[in-house]
Amino acid sequence: LENSTGNVLALIGSRDYGAADGGQVNGAVARRSPGSALKPFTYLLAMQRDLSPASILADLPVEYMTATGIYRPQNYNHRAAGPVSLRTALANSLNLSAVRTLQSHGGPQALVDVLQSAGLTTLTKPPADYGLGLTIGGGEVTLLELTAAYSTLARMGESVPVRFQPSAAPPVRQRLFDPEACWLLADILSDNDARARSFGLDSALRMPFPCAVKTGTSTDYRDNWTVGYNARFTVGVWVGNFDNSPMRGVSGVSGAAPIFREIFTWLGNRFPSPWFPMPPGISVCEVDPLTGLPPPPEFRGRRPLVLEKFRRTLAPSDLETAHYDSTGRVVLPAEYAAWLAGPDNWLGSTAVAEPAGGTGGNGQGGKAESTSGDNWRITSPLPGTTVLLDPDIPGGGRWLPLRTVPDNPTTQWSSPTLEIQNGRARLLPGRHELTVQDPVTGRSLTTWIMVRER
Repeated sequence: LENSTGNVLALIGSRDYGAADGGQVNGAVARRSPGSALKPFTYLLAMQRDLSPASILADLPVEYMTATGIYRPQNYNHRAAGPVSLRTALANSLNLSAVRTLQSHGGPQALVDVLQSAGLTTLTKPPADYGLGLTIGGGEVTLLELTAAYSTLARMGESVPVRFQPSAAPPVRQRLFDPEACWLLADILSDNDARARSFGLDSALRMPFPCAVKTGTSTDYRDNWTVGYNARFTVGVWVGNFDNSPMRGVSGVSGAAPIFREIFTWLGNRFPSPWFPMPPGISVCEVDPLTGLPPPPEFRGRRPLVLEKFRRTLAPSDLETAHYDSTGRVVLPAEYAAWLAGPDNWLGSTAVAEPAGGTGGNGQGGKAESTSGDNWRITSPLPGTTVLLDPDIPGGGRWLPLRTVPDNPTTQWSSPTLEIQNGRARLLPGRHELTVQDPVTGRSLTTWIMVRER
């Protein structure tokens, strides 16, 4: 799409129009699950209200009661990332952060409203039917409409009708989204360093010039997407089978992204485009990446700092300083205590949790107990956990870590229906029971999960 006009410059609906296996099917207008390609609109919603790229999100396990039961989202690697910035959460396509952010910013109704205003006509069910899972692909879109919605982001929030024939008349523009929030979104989606944790530095998403890009993959690799833009063009790519059969391990970053990269590189080399200028309402500030705030003077030089962008109305002031203990460790809210004491903790001893209620404690979770104690319990997976297989990021998300607290390396896990290797269960659709046993004491615990395809 040409962003300035809304003109469709090229559209390929199938690999071969004359092919007998769906050649005359226009795949650009077929309804498909977008996977994580809808996440940018959740974060746009949040940044239009009260969040910034530096805002710290709690990427922690969470569950929600729904009309159909308990909904427990999972990250692709079944690990909680703990405190992460909004920039990191979006760039690395973390599911827990996206679902939590949507829940705290209007829920599925707010996201449906945003997507429908951007031109997605396929979301016709009541928002409650989609639930919070809409942000990670729990709906259907078409390639044409999704690409047009991204082109609205490229115009910094102005919508323009898609046109299949050039016209001398200027397109009718309508302001939908805040331009500063759209600029911040483009800055995140073009940040190759920010997504390195999940995608690496040399993935197909790394472009030779600035380009905002996002992938999406539906369960069983039936659909994978890459959609992206610069100031001049928006390109959307869908890869899949017209009969809806799954592909063999092809994700958005390995299937659609190389095609996207080739197309956009060709465009960029022949039609160079400047990057979006920074709006005057954006400011830059040096912050601690674990707090999103500048550290107090006594800790400068002792903590890693990053330059982050803010809408001026949300930029931290000199009086807003993050909380540290006397040794310089970051003090996180009490909700992080279990994560800090568990195996997902990547911060080590550089952070502690505020005691529940804010009184006493050292935030270190206490000493480990033996499996014979009453506090021995399974922490992953919790009973009744519903896992939605999400292959958006390389690895597929099919291995579930198995954990107890306190942890004991001598315990043995088993399941009548799942393969278990090195403390991980290989997931398959269906209901599964898992049992952990301590061979020393003979004590055992059992949990169960439901695995579904999105």
